[in-house]
Amino acid sequence: MKKILLSSMIMVLAFMTGNAQNRFDVNRDGVVNGSDVTALYKHLLGEDEPDPTPAERGLYICNQAGWDAVALYAWPENEVLPGWPGITPSGTVEKYDKTYYKFDMNDNYFGTPLNFIANNNDNGQQVDLMSEYTLGDEPVYVVVYQCKTGAIAYRIDDGQPFVEPDPEEGYTVYVNSALGWDAYAMYVWSNTAGGNVEAGWPGVRPAETKTINGKQWIVFKMTKAYSSYNDTNWIINNNGGGSQFDLMSNYDFQADVYVTVAADGTFTISSSAN
Repeated sequence: MKKILLSSMIMVLAFMTGNAQNRFDVNRDGVVNGSDVTALYKHLLGEDEPDPTPAERGLYICNQAGWDAVALYAWPENEVLPGWPGITPSGTVEKYDKTYYKFDMNDNYFGTPLNFIANNNDNGQQVDLMSEYTLGDEPVYVVVYQCKTGAIAYRIDDGQPFVEPDPEEGYTVYVNSALGWDAYAMYVWSNTAGGNVEAGWPGVRPAETKTINGKQWIVFKMTKAYSSYNDTNWIINNNGGGSQFDLMSNYDFQADVYVTVAADGTFTISSSAN
């Protein structure tokens, strides 16, 4: 009986108002009619229809890495996937109280395993995202950020609060540099690891600078992962800005090390700050 009376009252209100400017045009189609009555009737009874428009599929990136630009690369390349640095955003969307870059992705990105790399549009910084990942009909929201080690990392955002875990601290690399760069990063790769040990290019950023024995040292806090291989190869670079020098090669990193780098890139290593 309540439902019949409620429906009748809404019908009377709709009939009395009967134009597009009226507040009873619930579905905003420009006409107050029976469909508005149905929508309002269901709303008042708590039986609203779910949003019929699903979120667009694809991969969305929130840039918390401080990059000036973002591009999305996928491999293995073929005749239909763009080459490096990949595709650039076509706009933004708001999700989980964050701004995400939207990428126009054609059908070739979906339904097959791909490896994704986010980068700052070929300006020297990048991070490996999902490996052998198959995109489906559900959108994937990825946050790219600088983690506590100073490396660029990523996480898939599900809207839940995120607290970054403290890294498993390993040994420290101290660098006394005559290179004169404005920024530094340390990249490490290993054949045993099959590529970069942990952080993708340009690697780990300095945690701090410290004066020891009257010299200024750039301090790189490395996690335990860097001591898991005895064939690590080290490259110091200006944070992906285009300058770099090879340091230790086939190195077994099992203790703190002090590296002095000359202006020409030659270096010496020691177990203490000389």
